[in-house]
This record gives sequence, structure tokens and C-alpha cells, in this order.
Amino acid sequence: MSQPKFYNKDKSLTAYALACGYVQIRYFNNIRVELLYDTGCYHVKVFDRTLTPSRQVWHSCKSLSYARWHFANAIRDYRHQVRYS
Repeated sequence: MSQPKFYNKDKSLTAYALACGYVQIRYFNNIRVELLYDTGCYHVKVFDRTLTPSRQVWHSCKSLSYARWHFANAIRDYRHQVRYS
């Protein structure tokens, strides 16, 4: 029997790892972007510590591919915002 995979080739977490409770997180400056799985649904959360309240965006998706799309777009958008602000 083979061992379950926790990471894909691009270093992202697999669906199995997310279902086991692992959380994929990216940090830059005061921004934190999370991808996690909870009760049949994937969540993408964006936290900005400079704002009150700190959570700024929260997407809930049924499919992992759609959640990964939101995760990548959040990283791209906030990196662009940080770079050019």
C-alpha cells in the first residue's frame, strides 16, 4: 500500500492533506492568505493586520480547483497592491 501524498509537485497541499486539517498559508507584509477545508467546503481567507477587523475577504467554494483559483488571485492582487502602494 502506498503512502498518501500531502504535497503536489508545485508544493501546494493535496485535497487529502486539506481534508486532514492542514492549512495552506502564504504571508507577505501584513497580509495572510489561507486555503483550508472544513465540512464539505473549501475556504479562502485573506487577513490584513492593518485593517480593523483584520479579516478582509472570505470565499467559500465547493470545488478545490475553484478555491485554488481564488487563492492564487488573492495572492496576485495583494502582491500587486503591496508592490505599487
